[in-house]
Formats: sequence, structure tokens, C-alpha cells
Amino acid sequence: MKINTREYLSKFIESEKAQKDPQFNLDNPEKCDLCGTSFSSQDFLIDGEARDTPQIFLENGQTVGQWAYMCAECFKARGVDIKWGRGQLYEKTTGNEWLLVGGFPPD
Repeated sequence: MKINTREYLSKFIESEKAQKDPQFNLDNPEKCDLCGTSFSSQDFLIDGEARDTPQIFLENGQTVGQWAYMCAECFKARGVDIKWGRGQLYEKTTGNEWLLVGGFPPD
């Protein structure tokens, strides 16, 4: 059974936090860095780490891969996570802005 995008991403969405402290992606990317899908036809965009990319070693001993603007389908296939330091989830508003709805900075 195929899970729809909203259902898949719902576990990452923090609507109350998004409405309380609205933050927006100001870059306004045009297409997915991984597959080229236009974001004009998408409801969600992920700015996050992609699996299977070269790793950089951080001072704290952790590693991080390359980041990309991803459509939901690419995130399902290659995204690492939605949380601070790994990925941010944005939802398109009625004004065609990208509202941060998941992956907020720590309080």
C-alpha cells in the first residue's frame, strides 16, 4: 500500500509551533536538487541532508553529508531525518511562501 506524502510527513509536522513562531525559507528554490521536480507543483519542500553523499567530519566527532533541497519523494528515498542539524520541513502557504513546519531549532 502506497502512503501519500502528507501522511508520510505528518509525523514531522509541528503545526502549533509553526503558527506560534512563523519562520520561512527565504531562498525560494525552484526545483529539487536530486530529481529536478519543480517545487511549483509541490506542497512540501525539505532542506536537508541526503543519504549516500560524501561525509564531512565535525569537531564533535559526528559526520554530516551534503544537503539538498528535496521534494517529498526524494526525501522518502534519500533524506536522513527532519530535526535540527539534519533537515527542515517546509509547507507551501496560500501565499506561495515556504513555512517551516518541522525541524525547528532547540528551545
